[in-house]
Amino acid sequence: NFTRQIANKMKTAVICCGLSCLDLQLLGCTKSGTEEAIEHYEEAVYCAGGSASMTAATLSLLTKSSSDVDIHVLTKLGRDFNGDKMQEFYKEAGAITDMVLIDPSSRTSMAVLPVFASGGRGCFVNLACNEGFTTTEVLTQLDSAPDNVRAFLFGYPHLLPL
Repeated sequence: NFTRQIANKMKTAVICCGLSCLDLQLLGCTKSGTEEAIEHYEEAVYCAGGSASMTAATLSLLTKSSSDVDIHVLTKLGRDFNGDKMQEFYKEAGAITDMVLIDPSSRTSMAVLPVFASGGRGCFVNLACNEGFTTTEVLTQLDSAPDNVRAFLFGYPHLLPL
């Protein structure tokens, strides 16, 4: 345990904090008639969206070969399929999820993003647990932050409810 503490002191920790949502991208959409109707799409792709998720995943992938940096994600998810999927994305990228808040009473945010073959795109989102992710919850989670934090990236803090 002492060796682990020494190793952690030599590491640098980065916290990526903010809103998150599971993005469902519908690629190659075609439409006929109204703007709201999707006639066909070529592929459906899930990915981790939102500022906290995208920053944590990107930094984790960029630093994966380095044992000197730990990337932590601080966000709020529901206890549901979308939240489980988000946790999988974080872990696959190499992000540490100890600071992720799980709210069993709320759903994980989801965005459906049609990407049209003609070049346009749309966005339909349910903010779900993001609407209740408060600065108090962020500060409480930061109480358990590692001692070696050298950067705190806070995406869209103005969108958190006060």
